[in-house]
Amino acid sequence: MTGFNQSVPFTVSLTGCHHTLVLFGCIYAVTLFYNFMQIKLSNPMELLHSANAGEREPKTKVLLAVIGAAALGGGYYLALTVADAVSAITMFFVAVLLVILGTYCLFTAGSIAVLKLLRKNKNYYYKSRHFTTVSGMIYRMKQNAVGLANICILSTMVLVTVSTTLCMYL
Repeated sequence: MTGFNQSVPFTVSLTGCHHTLVLFGCIYAVTLFYNFMQIKLSNPMELLHSANAGEREPKTKVLLAVIGAAALGGGYYLALTVADAVSAITMFFVAVLLVILGTYCLFTAGSIAVLKLLRKNKNYYYKSRHFTTVSGMIYRMKQNAVGLANICILSTMVLVTVSTTLCMYL
């Protein structure tokens, strides 16, 4: 397929397998020790009632949301104000990192902050269709924010790759 006449042999290193087994064994032992200590230090009644305890409401992290908005804005500003092609290569990398950081921060902290602001607005929140939607989304955003940020970043990367490739070949 590559046009080369030589073949590359496939070997499995036994020392590599041994190191991997030792590493995962150590991770398992540390996790087991941590769980044993957690069980030993906790009250048996707490352990029985922990399944019945409800999920706590996520805290609003305003500073993280502001950092995310600033990083996202800075990344877009860097991407839009590139002067020449040589500086575009280095600035594009910095802009991509800032946009990724800003997206994660805004999805994890900004979405919860916006939903809590909607909850503080009594005229909006106490309508029957908004009440259950907003309160349910506050708890779901805590769990799903990173997954949604990953989807957003990966779809953006696909769009950037396709558009860059098309611009190079047209």
